[in-house]
Amino acid sequence: MTDENAAAGSRSLKFTDAPGQEQPFNPHAFHQPNYSQGTVIGCFDLWMGPGASFYHEWRKNAQPRYIVGPSITIDPQGKLRTGNRDLAAIPREQWVTIEIRCALGSGTWSLSLTAPRAAEPVVFDELPCDAAFDAPNWYGFCSMANEDTVFYLDNVEAGPSGEQLP
Repeated sequence: MTDENAAAGSRSLKFTDAPGQEQPFNPHAFHQPNYSQGTVIGCFDLWMGPGASFYHEWRKNAQPRYIVGPSITIDPQGKLRTGNRDLAAIPREQWVTIEIRCALGSGTWSLSLTAPRAAEPVVFDELPCDAAFDAPNWYGFCSMANEDTVFYLDNVEAGPSGEQLP
């Protein structure tokens, strides 16, 4: 937690990356929700510094490998993607709001992106995920850079009605 930058209030969660991490997904943080029905909503505010690389994914625990639900990446140039599909460009050093909605077991999800000074959010519907994704057990955020970078998260929510996470 830091008071260096916040979308609302006075504090946010800061991810600081550097070269030479043992795992490429470090640093990372996650929440373990246990929802099993209905539509789950995840929402957060994101501020990305120059060169930052971001990964957010929802997972269901399974064997031999977890099942992936909604998943996004933002590369060092600010390109927001899901799977092989480019969705939008994310501005650097500005807060953006990302909201994800997934009807569990439907095999699809939607993403809403609200950028600074935007009159309306940009919405992407019917994005595919595994239809076996019916219970998120992992709601994670990863820094994927291999250089000195930073991004901040604020107002992180996840749940049937977008519950604020502790």
